[in-house]
Amino acid sequence: MHYHAVAHAVKVSDFTIVPKELKYVTTMGTERMAFLDAKVINDIYCPHICAGRHLNCQAGGYPDPNNCNVCRCPEGLGGYDCSQLQPSIFKVVGVEINERPGVFERTSLFHHNKHRCG
Repeated sequence: MHYHAVAHAVKVSDFTIVPKELKYVTTMGTERMAFLDAKVINDIYCPHICAGRHLNCQAGGYPDPNNCNVCRCPEGLGGYDCSQLQPSIFKVVGVEINERPGVFERTSLFHHNKHRCG
């Protein structure tokens, strides 16, 4: 929840703030708390909430302290254990990708494609 790594830089290639571990540079600059920040806070302050439960969260997810029967999942993943893709729309420079079970749909500013999986 702070500026992007190149915020207010004269050149876009210059960092104005650098994380201690460079692998986190792309997670900087969000308007809301990052998933990893929330995970660390919950690990520190709420480890006892879901103690004794044997929920196997996948892909770096963690037990939801408000409902220990499901996991909190990284963005793009879902299901009770983070093993499923979230049915959502991703927007990338004028392109929308809508992914649902069995259907992959790509819409751009110029044309519309729909493909069936399997």
